[in-house]
Amino acid sequence: MVTVEIHISLGSDIKAMWLCFLSADERCAIFRNMQLFSANGAYKAIIFDLDGTILDTLQDLANSLNHALRTHGYPERSLDEVRRFIGNGIKMLVRRGCPADTSEQAQEEALATFRVHYDLHCKDFTGPYEGINELLEALLSKGVRTAVVSNKIEPAVIVLCDEHFSDAFEYRVDNRPDLAPKPAPDSVNEVIEKM
Repeated sequence: MVTVEIHISLGSDIKAMWLCFLSADERCAIFRNMQLFSANGAYKAIIFDLDGTILDTLQDLANSLNHALRTHGYPERSLDEVRRFIGNGIKMLVRRGCPADTSEQAQEEALATFRVHYDLHCKDFTGPYEGINELLEALLSKGVRTAVVSNKIEPAVIVLCDEHFSDAFEYRVDNRPDLAPKPAPDSVNEVIEKM
């Protein structure tokens, strides 16, 4: 698994780290190195990605994609294919899942079907990766500020964060029309401005 770690300066005394695409070993390494996050430590804030970093959402995303594909008469995709399609939001997920010759209008129809299904089933199989809740608890006990930025649509971000992380995140930024999706820095910049 590849880790994207972006160090961010928030003024003269606040440093943050944006972590996404963490493997289980990388999550454990952060947990073991909590001295980085002491009151006088190197980092005062961490901005997490949601899918594939702190939550394993793959099965629910695959189920909703395959529901949309099936509904519109397209072949279903394997879990490994869906894993490769994830990134850059659900519109891109559906586009990558549809056959190559699918019209833009047909992709939009499949996307609408996906959204309805995913809103109802986003937490069927989704859960935090091992050690994430303990990591968040430890970070909060050290006074580290936390946030989530996601290309996921708003209802799912709220539902999943409330379901699995309660009040662990100071800020949650989802995919909105006024923000370019990651990897564009808009959502991370919004969190930085609020912090």
